[in-house]
Amino acid sequence: MSWELFVIKGDRALVRGFVHGFVWGAGDPQGVHCEAELPLEKESLATWLQLGPHQRLLVKSQLAERLAAALGETHEELKVQLQERLPVRELAFHVEARVFSPELAAALQEKLFAHLPEGVEVRDKNESQSQDTAARGAELYAPVHHFDYRVSCTFAGTVEGILDLHRRLSGTDFVKVSPLRVR
Repeated sequence: MSWELFVIKGDRALVRGFVHGFVWGAGDPQGVHCEAELPLEKESLATWLQLGPHQRLLVKSQLAERLAAALGETHEELKVQLQERLPVRELAFHVEARVFSPELAAALQEKLFAHLPEGVEVRDKNESQSQDTAARGAELYAPVHHFDYRVSCTFAGTVEGILDLHRRLSGTDFVKVSPLRVR
């Protein structure tokens, strides 16, 4: 399924209300994801200042034409304007994790890589694992651990797959998840 990125200039609350009403009326409440509901990568200050108040949306391509037309029809009344409309090739996000036991490392590898959603791939994967038998002992506040597993990678793929994976990993202990990048 293909998606588009809409950049709509206007009051955020008004845009969100209009868009949510539109998608519910269209019978596809999952057809649009508003920026306020997604952890999208922040825009530069220059972009934000240039556009003023605006909202970025991910819109299913099947709804894009109708939503663009509806925004055009209400442009004067609502004081909203579709500034930009771009195809979304993929979403991506970066992950970093570090654990200090083999059991946690195995569980983490399972969570990260065993059951990827359809359309999602792993890129730039860097894994390292080390053991120092001399450092064994009480480890809670130890400066050196007997086991150290680190991983960093980027997940990229379809909007649906990446949103699902990002939500699953965001609440995972020991995992640092970056905001979503739209490409």
